Amino acid sequence: MTDLNIEAPDLTPTEGKLAQAYVETMDFVSRCAQALEDGDWDYLADKACQLRNAANALEAAADVAKAATPTPRTAAVLSAVTNRGSKYRAVEVLHPGPFRTTR
Repeated sequence: MTDLNIEAPDLTPTEGKLAQAYVETMDFVSRCAQALEDGDWDYLADKACQLRNAANALEAAADVAKAATPTPRTAAVLSAVTNRGSKYRAVEVLHPGPFRTTR
């Protein structure tokens, strides 16, 4: 998994891993969208494979989050996603809202 530096003192380890896995998945969704727009089928195939791997990592993080104590805080995870993932257009499109904070 790419190091996106999502670990922060205000996040639990579970929240950080969940946010990181989600942002990485959104990174590859964004790259697939760009490849489609460019008609670059080789790049699309490559990024789709990486998207599958990122989605598998997101599934694993979500499974851990389901059983975590304390329960991951939705607002904290969304804040981390929108703050650290804002350069990915999939994050901007899907999460434009009120969870963005300044840091």
